[in-house]
Amino acid sequence: MWFILEKIASSLLVLPGLFVTLAIVLGIVLRRERRSSCIFYILACVLYLLTTGLGARYIATSWERAFSPVPPGTAQERAIVILGGGSLYDAETLTTSPGPYTLLRCLAAFRLYQDRPLPVVVSGGSLRGSDSENDANIMKAILLDWGIPKRDIMVEDQSLTTWENARYTVPILELLDAEHFFLVTSGLHLRRALFAFHEHIPGAVITPIRAHLSYDLVPLSLVDFLPSRRAFNAVSQAIQEMIGYLFYRLIVW
Repeated sequence: MWFILEKIASSLLVLPGLFVTLAIVLGIVLRRERRSSCIFYILACVLYLLTTGLGARYIATSWERAFSPVPPGTAQERAIVILGGGSLYDAETLTTSPGPYTLLRCLAAFRLYQDRPLPVVVSGGSLRGSDSENDANIMKAILLDWGIPKRDIMVEDQSLTTWENARYTVPILELLDAEHFFLVTSGLHLRRALFAFHEHIPGAVITPIRAHLSYDLVPLSLVDFLPSRRAFNAVSQAIQEMIGYLFYRLIVW
């Protein structure tokens, strides 16, 4: 019982749950001003949806579950393309490490390579400038450590956006004569990535590989009904991807 009470209290008194609590409190304080009170109650409901596992399951996973982590493929794929997912720079040691999404994407691609040893194209530059380690070289180092031969890894290290991932990867895919290829990235990112690659390679047949989901899909539990940073992060990323996808569609349209 004490564990449950502690879990509820901590979720409602720290961010992002604190925003839900404050909205409810303001609604109660302003109860005599019905319009203002209703606005805060509505805000509390919206914030609750955006910060709980219920919202993450409905908003985030519904955007990414259309893609499979291990589709059968067509047996005609000629390459595996991995998109970078960011890195972490340590100013004390002056070193750059792979971010969690980059690691998960590399892991999914490595498992795919074990089953289908195809040329691997790692794509991703660095937002920190030319002097910083870029995503592509970080991914290359990971894959080399895991045993993929250097001859099977090709690097595209100039792109800073998903659109540029597709644009700068095209020459490499043409060199490999790979009109059929696997595209590995996070589940939430796949829809926008597929659109970008189809626009740059209209005739390509792309097999999407979902490296990971943004939120656990275990059976519903108390945790899913309480605000959490993990759920809020998943929802935030989903909204960002939806906006990015819409932006790309508007540009092309």
